[in-house]
Amino acid sequence: MILQFLKKNWKYYIIGISFLIFVDLAQLAVPRIVGVVVDDIEKFTKMKDLTALMKSVTLFGWWIVGLATGVFLGRFVWRLMIIGTARRFERHAMRTLFDKLLFLDQSFYEKMNRGEIMSRFTNDVRAVWRMLAGGVVISTDALFMSIMTIVMMGSFVSWHLTWIVLIPLASISLVVTFFGRVIHRTFAQVQESFSQLSGFTEESVSASRIIKGFSVVDKFEEMFKERAWVNLKARMKLVLVSGIFWPMVAVIGRASAFLALFFGGKMTVNGGISIGEFVTFNTYLGMLVWPMTAFGWVVNIIQQGTASLKRIKKIMETAPAVTEPKDGVRIKEIEEITVDNLNFSYPNEDRLVLKGVSMNIKAGDFVGIVGTVGSGKSTIARAMLKLLPVERGRILVNGIDINDIDGYSLRKRIAYVPQEGFLFSDTIYRNVTLGEDYPEEKVKEALKLAGILDEIESLENGIHTVVGERGLTLSGGQRQRVMIARALIRDVDLYILDDCLSAVDPETEEEIIRSLRERMEGKTLVVITHRLKVLQSADWIYVLDEGKIVEEGTHRQLMEKGGLYYEMFMRQTVGVEV
Repeated sequence: MILQFLKKNWKYYIIGISFLIFVDLAQLAVPRIVGVVVDDIEKFTKMKDLTALMKSVTLFGWWIVGLATGVFLGRFVWRLMIIGTARRFERHAMRTLFDKLLFLDQSFYEKMNRGEIMSRFTNDVRAVWRMLAGGVVISTDALFMSIMTIVMMGSFVSWHLTWIVLIPLASISLVVTFFGRVIHRTFAQVQESFSQLSGFTEESVSASRIIKGFSVVDKFEEMFKERAWVNLKARMKLVLVSGIFWPMVAVIGRASAFLALFFGGKMTVNGGISIGEFVTFNTYLGMLVWPMTAFGWVVNIIQQGTASLKRIKKIMETAPAVTEPKDGVRIKEIEEITVDNLNFSYPNEDRLVLKGVSMNIKAGDFVGIVGTVGSGKSTIARAMLKLLPVERGRILVNGIDINDIDGYSLRKRIAYVPQEGFLFSDTIYRNVTLGEDYPEEKVKEALKLAGILDEIESLENGIHTVVGERGLTLSGGQRQRVMIARALIRDVDLYILDDCLSAVDPETEEEIIRSLRERMEGKTLVVITHRLKVLQSADWIYVLDEGKIVEEGTHRQLMEKGGLYYEMFMRQTVGVEV
C-alpha cells in the first residue's frame, strides 16, 4: 500500500525534503553569524570604533532577518509537501481499506468484529500517517542536522572539543535500538487490546435492549471493565517504557553539555578559542542535542507505524473466497440459471451444506424454495449471486459457468433481499435508493408495492424520516418491507426474497407476493420462505431437507405426493400434528 502510494507521490516528498534541508542550513548559519557578531563587538569595542561596530551589527542583523524569512517560507512549503502528502495517504489508505472490506466475504466478518475493523481505520491508519509525516520530517531533520552540526562545530571551532562532546551522544544509538524493539512489541499489544475493547463496546451498545431485557447490565459492566483494564495495562506499559527512554536520552544530552562547558571553558580561558567561538559551539551543541534526541522520536514513530501497518496488511492480504476472472463475461440479461448437482461446504468446514442440488430457473418463472431449518435454502441464493465459491460447471447463467462471469455485472441484474436485512441510520428515501438518484415518485411506488407506503406517509417527514441505527425506530415488519422496496425500485431480471417477510403477518405476506406477480410480469421471482401458503401459485417449488432436494413440483403435485411439503403445509394451515 505504501510503496504504491509513494511511487505516485515521491516528487512531493523530494520537494518537501529539499526545502526542509534549506531550512536546516538557514538555521545552522545563525549561530555562526552570532559568533562573528560577538567577536566583532569585542574587537571594535577595544578599538573604540563605534561606526564599524554599528555597521557590522546592522549587516549581520539583516542577514538574520533574511534567514528568518527564508525559514518561514521554507517551513510552509515542506509542511505543505510532506504533511499534506501524508494526509493524502491517510485518505488513500482508508479508501483502499474500505474497498477491500466491501469485496471480502462473510467468513471474514465472522472472524473479525466491527470494533477491530474500525480500529484499523482510526488508530492504525493514524499511526502509519504519523510515520509518513512526522517520521519523514524528524528522520530527515535529525540526520541532516546531526551531520552538518558536527561538521560546523569541528570546522568553525574545534574538532578536538567536538569529539569529546560526541562520546556520550554515541551511546544514544544503543539505547534507541533496545527500546525500539520494546516499543514495537508493546504498541502492538496496545492496538490489539484497543481493538478488543472497541469491538465489545460496539456490540454492547447495539445490543443494549437485549442486555437490559435480560437484566445482565452488571455482567456486561464487569466484562467491559476487564477489557478496559487489559487495555490500560498495555498503555501503562508503553508509558513506563517511554518514561525510562526519554529521560535517559535527556541525561545523555546533558552529559555532552557538561563536557562542552568544562573543556570548552578551559580552552576559552587558555586562548584556544575565542568567546564568540565558544558561544557558537554551545549554540551548535544545543542544536545537536535535538536531532540526537529526535532519533528516539523517530524510532518510536516508526515502530508504532510498522506495527499498525502489519495489522492493516493482514486485511489487505486476505483473499476473498470468490475470485473474479481477469476478463469476466459481462451479463446483460439473465435468461436462465441452472444448478447442476451442486455440493457445497463453507471454508474450513467438512460438513456439506448442499448435497447434489439441481435446479432450473427460467426467465419469468415464479420459483419457491422451502425446507426445514438449516437445509441450505439461503446458501443456494448466495451461490447464485456469486457470493460463495462453487465448483466449475455446477452453476450456469445463460449456459455460462458462473466462475467465468463478472460478479458485479451479474449482481446488477439481480435484486436480493436477505433474511438478515440492514437499514442505515439515514432517511427512508436514502435507504431505498442506496445513494442512487431516483425520483420521489418512484420511491413511493416501490414502497406501495411493498405494502408500506401508507405507514411511511403517516410519519412526520414521510419518506424523508430518518430511521435510527439499523432502522430500530421502525418495527421488524416495517424494516423488512422497506428492504423489499429497496429491491423493487431496481429494474432487474431476477428478484430473490430470502425469507424477508417473516416479521409480517401471513395475510400481508401473501398480499405482497400477489402484488409483485401482478406488477412485475415477465420478471423472474425466487421466494425462499417457511410460509407455504404464498407459494400456491408458484410455477415450481423445490423442497430441501438436510441439504438435499427431496421433492419438487407445483403446489398441487406436492400436496398429492403427501410427503414433507404436504406435512409442512398441513401444520401451518390446519394445525394438525402429522
